[in-house]
Amino acid sequence: FLSSLFLILHLKNIYFLPVELEGKIATLTIQIFYALYPLNAFLLLSLTVLWIYAPLTSFLKLNVEFNFFNRFKSLPLIASLILSVALIELPYLTKVVFIGVDAQWYFKTLNQITNIKTLLSMFTYEPRSFYLTILWFITFLGFSKEAAVKIGPAILSIIHTIAVFAFIYAVTKNEFLSGLSSLFAIFSFQATVGMYAGIYANWFSLSTAILSLTFLIKAVKENFKFIIPSICLLLISNISHPWFAAINFLILI
Repeated sequence: FLSSLFLILHLKNIYFLPVELEGKIATLTIQIFYALYPLNAFLLLSLTVLWIYAPLTSFLKLNVEFNFFNRFKSLPLIASLILSVALIELPYLTKVVFIGVDAQWYFKTLNQITNIKTLLSMFTYEPRSFYLTILWFITFLGFSKEAAVKIGPAILSIIHTIAVFAFIYAVTKNEFLSGLSSLFAIFSFQATVGMYAGIYANWFSLSTAILSLTFLIKAVKENFKFIIPSICLLLISNISHPWFAAINFLILI
């Protein structure tokens, strides 16, 4: 509700000038993200003791039916995938230059990759090589290196959308709620910062970490064989962004 209120209040300040469109999108997303900021301290403290109340949930027989929404169970996911590309690539309709602090670095480094051998050698000293592999694959499909750097964030947004959908579905087994969660994910602070700050490796590491937790849940609840992709994705997440590895470690313990 608060996020919707912030959205309505801010719409009156949006100018219909293409040159300012990307700035308005960034400002709007940040305002929506910070709508519940005053509750952060309370929510973080609640999470630290949430495990105490976990056994009590077995006594709560809550079985909510979403028969009406289940008719459109695939619609939120489809909308999320389309919007995840449209919102990320929208700023490039009004800007020719790269968007994001690190975008120039990726373009420069991508130009240094001449073949697969050069790319593989980068894995020995450059953690961002996983995302560079995605960019190199885009150029392999026939796109220019400049286009690859501009398309790359859209690929990350798609991966993040699918990761959030898979994670929520592993817990709820409800396609509509999972799709709705992925729809919220494309408006997240991570998408805004990932795009405008150019922290693509962090974005990629977060998405693979979510997928790792998804397979971990499936391994515990369904079949232990899912622990293999969970470990592989966790390793990719940790290697692709060492600082994020510390967060993964804290989550697991």
